[in-house]
Amino acid sequence: AAVARAGPAHPAVSVHVRHRDLLERADLVQIYLDALFSASPEVLVFWLAQAGEGGGAGDEMRVRFDGSLFTATKELPSFPPHSFSPADLDGAARAMLGWLESSCAHETATYWLYKAPGERSLQLFDLGARAAA
Repeated sequence: AAVARAGPAHPAVSVHVRHRDLLERADLVQIYLDALFSASPEVLVFWLAQAGEGGGAGDEMRVRFDGSLFTATKELPSFPPHSFSPADLDGAARAMLGWLESSCAHETATYWLYKAPGERSLQLFDLGARAAA
């Protein structure tokens, strides 16, 4: 993601490139959070068309754009069919931070937060405890 600053009418626009057909709710949440963290009131998403292979020397990949979406960041949670609740997202983030605060017992320790592909649960490893063992 990138943030474009375009003057008073559009002080900050969070810019993204995605495949429209491959967009999932997690992608939309990521775009939303990127825009919030960068204080961008608007989002611009360029949609990629299916990539084709080049036929020339070097077999380069050709990319074609298939439209765009320009919207207010606050409208992203209602983007069909991947709508989500910002309040639920906030609640999940607060619960995760609370879990991390209660699980991270050593102030100067190094921890590794891991989520296996396809899994819904997280694992937290205390790397200092593993090295001492």
